[in-house]
Amino acid sequence: MNQIKSTDMEVTQGVHRHNMPQSVNLYNNIWKNEDDCQTKGVASWGQQRIGKLFSLFGGSVNFSKKNVIDACSGLGRLAIASLELNAQTVYAVDGSFEGLLATSKREKRMRDCDLLLPNGKLVPIQCDMDNISEIFHKNSIDVIIHYMALHHMNDYKKTLKDFYELLKPDGSLAFNFFVPGECDESIACLREVFLKESLDFTTEFLEKIGNIKGRESKKVCSLEDLISSKKKIDKKFDKVISQLKNLAQRFGIKTLANKGNLHWESMQTPHLNGLDIQEVRNYIKNSLNMEIKYSNKGIIHAIK
Repeated sequence: MNQIKSTDMEVTQGVHRHNMPQSVNLYNNIWKNEDDCQTKGVASWGQQRIGKLFSLFGGSVNFSKKNVIDACSGLGRLAIASLELNAQTVYAVDGSFEGLLATSKREKRMRDCDLLLPNGKLVPIQCDMDNISEIFHKNSIDVIIHYMALHHMNDYKKTLKDFYELLKPDGSLAFNFFVPGECDESIACLREVFLKESLDFTTEFLEKIGNIKGRESKKVCSLEDLISSKKKIDKKFDKVISQLKNLAQRFGIKTLANKGNLHWESMQTPHLNGLDIQEVRNYIKNSLNMEIKYSNKGIIHAIK
């Protein structure tokens, strides 16, 4: 792996681990829960993953013989899609061990089932995204993908600059981000309710309303029953329940229970930055001197 410079990594169950982020428990819970909710079938997992990958580039792309980083890879949908497009090496980089382990296991099952994965290599790496420049050599990567994660970064300019420095000349950076006004307003408001609460607090609340698969025995009542009645589950939740009741009056109980879906990622994230599209474009063009090949709302594909 000529792209990797760090020697400070241990390997656990095939996952390379380097300087884990403080939010590791949060993301382990997010991706463990999400993986449990995925379909059991290998072929149907991550449906439309190649289409989602193409959407970042504004059309089809050729990854043949290229080295790719899927930065903030989650459950690895786009990392797997990159392998399907004949990438040489795909580094799935994320803060969650659980997400990377699920990615690695699913890739193996797909190979075992001979599901159109060429001979490219998957390398799962757990790290803090702020330290990604400590892992890879500069000017060593052909393509970096960053799907719906830039708005979670503490300093988006540092993240983009780190990506730029890792890319080879003519390398591609394709990313998208949350654009204020594009997200459903009910989900944005729901996120605000839980954003400052601890992971333990949110987890316990989700358990009590039956929104964590596999923990059904801890359910006390449904969200709809909680909002529409005077029933209480614990005094410490009174404040968020009051806020949810106000949102139910505004958007409707069905919207919060179904469309909002009340899952971890809707409510928990270390950072949620409402990025200005033009500001991000200007930083890419004027500060990093990259050529923007495709841009559509919160999507940017740029060349070094």
